[in-house]
Amino acid sequence: MQMANLILGAGMAGFGASCALDNSARIFEGSSVHGGLCGTFKVSADRGDFLFDTAVHLSFADQPLVRRIFDKIPQYRHNPQPW
Repeated sequence: MQMANLILGAGMAGFGASCALDNSARIFEGSSVHGGLCGTFKVSADRGDFLFDTAVHLSFADQPLVRRIFDKIPQYRHNPQPW
């Protein structure tokens, strides 16, 4: 019988574990979106939709290992236009 690798949580740790297992694991996430504490959520208002960070993003890190992971992932970038 072959053992399956299961990962609970589709946050950065879950993605990292999947990479370490050569993407051979199945990832299960309890939320409707992936990203864990590095994700964003949307609030709709009369003026449009607004995206907010779930928690502090590690994507601003300068460590080479972290950069290698985050630079491969498409980023949502918000350029504020205050008024």
